[in-house]
Amino acid sequence: MRTPDERARMDGRNERSTRPPTGTRSVWTNERLGHAGRTETTVEFKQLERQTDARREAVERILAVSDKYASTLDAKKVTGAGINEELVPQIALGATLLDLGSLMGEKTTYGHDLIIVGEAQDKLGALQATYLTRLRAGFLADLEEYVQESQRYNELKRKLESRRLDYDAKLAKVQKSKKEKPELEEEVRAAQFKYEESMQDVENQMVYLSEFEVHSFSCAVAVLGEQLPYSRAVYGVRGMFPSNYTEPYTPEPAPRPVATSVTGRSTKSTRSMHSAYNAPPPPAPPAAAAGFRSLPPAMARSYSTPVVGSAAAVCSTCGCDEFKANVFKPQSCNNCFHQH
Repeated sequence: MRTPDERARMDGRNERSTRPPTGTRSVWTNERLGHAGRTETTVEFKQLERQTDARREAVERILAVSDKYASTLDAKKVTGAGINEELVPQIALGATLLDLGSLMGEKTTYGHDLIIVGEAQDKLGALQATYLTRLRAGFLADLEEYVQESQRYNELKRKLESRRLDYDAKLAKVQKSKKEKPELEEEVRAAQFKYEESMQDVENQMVYLSEFEVHSFSCAVAVLGEQLPYSRAVYGVRGMFPSNYTEPYTPEPAPRPVATSVTGRSTKSTRSMHSAYNAPPPPAPPAAAAGFRSLPPAMARSYSTPVVGSAAAVCSTCGCDEFKANVFKPQSCNNCFHQH
């Protein structure tokens, strides 16, 4: 048979086992005081609260994904090739192409083409930077404002819960008191007023967030309003250059290995490392648009393929019929080009 001290210790263990976790112990203590019931909000309030919480979580996810999307377009630290600053990657690419084109010389075909592509990349990068600025100032700024207002909503909810506990605790004291105590009743009325005031603040904030969603939706649609002009501007860059620079490039099939003779020379002209550059090209470019850097007529890029059997289709050095236009040494077959 247990002694009174043992029974007291057992009762203490049983009581501790029924208590909630440490983080909610103060709530449990206040609500257990006087065995008073918990003050509940209305059904409509709870429904609005659930909707607000669900939408807040969704908007926070959208903001997180949108930030990652914007970071892919943002300027980044670029080092090397004479660059050591934050640039939009496309602008950095254009700068390096322009540097190499200037080094090769604008009057060379390769240098001229590098300058053309570099100018295009620089223009596209500038358009992308403008688009990103407008995206951050519009859609992303509205999402961030919504999240900030949601944080204020969370603070008001915590304040409401604190005042509810205070109101329930004072109400329990009145119910537990065997005598009427005007000071306790006055404390209950003051606590009730604060609780109802906080509940109204939370409700007003939830209504504000629901109205803010309508504005956010219009801002989400505005993203398309920013993307479409950006896309049109990107497409408009095509007009800065001759048509042959903007047509899709279809590379030649990979060459098959060629048989070699006893002397080790190929029975047919081998392809040089410039074969891809000399692949079947589109027609000759039309007159350049305003502001386009054009070559003199003698240096203009020609993509016309000579007709086999004609005088232009015979190598001027060895006279073979394996002639193929070579931009670095005109009217020479690839084999003779490498020998010289």
